[in-house]
Amino acid sequence: MKKIRHRTPLSVRIRRSIDHVRDDGVLARLRLQFSSSRSVKESSLVFEVLSDLTGLWMVDVGAHVGESLEDFHRASWPILAFEPDKRNRERLRRRVPESERILLDARALSDRCAANVEFFRSNVSSGISSLVPFDASHALCDMVDVTTLAAALVEHAIDADAVGFLKIDAEGNDLRVLRGAGLGRDRRLPRQSPS
Repeated sequence: MKKIRHRTPLSVRIRRSIDHVRDDGVLARLRLQFSSSRSVKESSLVFEVLSDLTGLWMVDVGAHVGESLEDFHRASWPILAFEPDKRNRERLRRRVPESERILLDARALSDRCAANVEFFRSNVSSGISSLVPFDASHALCDMVDVTTLAAALVEHAIDADAVGFLKIDAEGNDLRVLRGAGLGRDRRLPRQSPS
């Protein structure tokens, strides 16, 4: 996959996206979506704001079976999806087959790298698999490898500035995922050093 460098700071790109919402009919479409639907998929709202941007990645931590990445996939965004639950990952693969634009990573994310870490699944909901057994229905289902977001971006040769949308749904582990992103004082993802 071609590596895309963005020299414009993320904060400036976000401001431009907000200006786009003000200048375009996106805000009206968002209001219509809110008023015409009982349930609104948050990732679809984000997509409405970011849809005209190109060359950016969607990173989906806790991809489950792919609902959050659908709009981005249809718009040909490159996607890095993390789903450590084998059952969910198989369903995700059937929905969105791996390709040069879709990278599926079987590891869990946290604030440190480790091998063979306990992973829990619930028989009540496929959407609450986690490194953290926070529900009485959780049972040990697998041992998984764990990495950090910062390390995974470097491994997949994705410049952090090229991440246009980072969705985290790590079921009780979200803060650790953010800590593992290596966010510094400037609150930006670390840049990959040029090769």
